[in-house]
Amino acid sequence: MIRRLPRVVVLLALALLLQSQASMAAPMAPASTGPTRLEIPAIDLDAPVEPVSYSLVNRKIVWQTADRAVGWHRSSAMPGYPGNAVMSGHNATRGTKVFRNLDKVKVGDTIIVTVGGERLEYVVTERVIFLEMFVTEKRRAENARWLSQFGDERLTLVTCYPRFTNTHRLLVIAHPTGSEADNAVTPAADLLFR
Repeated sequence: MIRRLPRVVVLLALALLLQSQASMAAPMAPASTGPTRLEIPAIDLDAPVEPVSYSLVNRKIVWQTADRAVGWHRSSAMPGYPGNAVMSGHNATRGTKVFRNLDKVKVGDTIIVTVGGERLEYVVTERVIFLEMFVTEKRRAENARWLSQFGDERLTLVTCYPRFTNTHRLLVIAHPTGSEADNAVTPAADLLFR
């Protein structure tokens, strides 16, 4: 008799596999180091960065959040290395509301990440909004792919959208200044709804 695993267990295993692949695909610095500052001049953002992780709650992954800073997902890539460096922050619900103006960032804007005293410059190449609440587990797994690893170096900033709710997610995706992705920026990449 073949026993089927509950769908949530399969999705959890898939999410953990993606995270472990991220750890293997993206060079990581020692646990005591990581990005320390995030700047977005277009919205006057200059904020500290703290490492965050995740825990399992009712067999689902729940990400920790940094209430008074931007949270860098330690299982994602280190900024400055190939892979997807993921950072998240609140927009209006708790703490300092570090990403309260993230929705005002435009394609072509500059983002600066400080790692080990070095300032790394990125350019926004895409903005994406997608529904996160009241969707199927399959759709949530599809949404999670934005946080997985890609073959290029990129920075993905995540917050809830619109303000004062958490029904959607806003992602701001940036690539290193001067990269092929930077050179391919078009206005059509601005604010895609998925």
